[in-house]
Amino acid sequence: DHYQLALNLHIQGTTASYLTNHFDEMNRLGEVITQNARSLYDQALVYEVKLNAYLSKDDRVESLKMGLKALSLLGLKYPANPGIPHVLAAVIKTRLKLIGKSDEDLLDIPITNDPQVITTVRVIRSMFTVIYTNAPELAPLVILDMVNLTLEHGNTTMSPFGYIGYG
Repeated sequence: DHYQLALNLHIQGTTASYLTNHFDEMNRLGEVITQNARSLYDQALVYEVKLNAYLSKDDRVESLKMGLKALSLLGLKYPANPGIPHVLAAVIKTRLKLIGKSDEDLLDIPITNDPQVITTVRVIRSMFTVIYTNAPELAPLVILDMVNLTLEHGNTTMSPFGYIGYG
C-alpha cells in the first residue's frame, strides 16, 4: 500500500502548484486528495495548503474560510458569532487547566510528536493575522485553544505564540 507516499506527493504537488501560480492545478490536486483521503486529518492538509495559497494572493476572506475548514477537520469548531460568553467559557477552561502550574511546569511539558496537534497549531499560527484583521472576535478563542492543546498534548514550536497571546 503506497497511500502515504501518494498523499505526500499530492500535497507537495498542491503546494508547488500554488507557489508557481497554478491555482487551477492546486485545486485539481486538492480535490483528488479530498476524494481519496483516508482521514479528516489528510483532508485538513489540503485546506492548510489552500489557506497559504489564498494568503499569498492576499485573499483574506477565502484564507479565513480555508483555515477554519482545516481547523474544523482537525477537531476545533468555532461559533459563527462568538461573543463574550464564548470567550469567558474558554478562559475558565484554560484557567482551570493552569491551576497549580508554574512557569517551570510549562517549560517542562514534554514536546509533542502528534502530527495532528502540530498541524493544528501550525494552521492557527498561519492564519492568525487573518483572524486578527477579519474575525477579531475569534482571536481569543483560537489562542486559548492553542494553549489548551499544549497543556493537553505537549509543547510545540508554536507554544510560545499561544502563551504570549494568552498573556
